[in-house]
Amino acid sequence: VLADTKNPEGQCMSNVIIEDNLIDCPNTDYGIYVRNTDGVRVARNRIICGEKAIEITCCTNVDSDA
Repeated sequence: VLADTKNPEGQCMSNVIIEDNLIDCPNTDYGIYVRNTDGVRVARNRIICGEKAIEITCCTNVDSDA
């Protein structure tokens, strides 16, 4: 989930839920990347990636099991 804006600290997206997924992307840095979002839930995902499984930045109201 990525929405680039001129204000990187603003939340232009809301209420994103990412649950119960198998994410197999071994050649990417992140399995899940969320930025500029108000209301994020990330739970019960199996992630295979190159670096960090989950990156959540510049978000508010985050609920994550990572």
